[in-house]
Amino acid sequence: MAIVEPIPGQEARNADHFHETGAAVRCNNLPAAAWKIGALLQRRNKLAAMQRATAEMARPHAARVIVEDARGLLN
Repeated sequence: MAIVEPIPGQEARNADHFHETGAAVRCNNLPAAAWKIGALLQRRNKLAAMQRATAEMARPHAARVIVEDARGLLN
């Protein structure tokens, strides 16, 4: 994931989190994004590490879990 100019506040904090876990590169502007993405494509080992970090963070059923929890609170 390449994050370009995240919205200040929660989105910037999310961007920091993804960057710190190794799942994203953070870009302050479009020229930086082009350079960082190009460099990333040349470093397949770094790209693979980012893919592993993303897989570790993934919660593919998170929405269902949230709905089930919310429904449990209503009962």
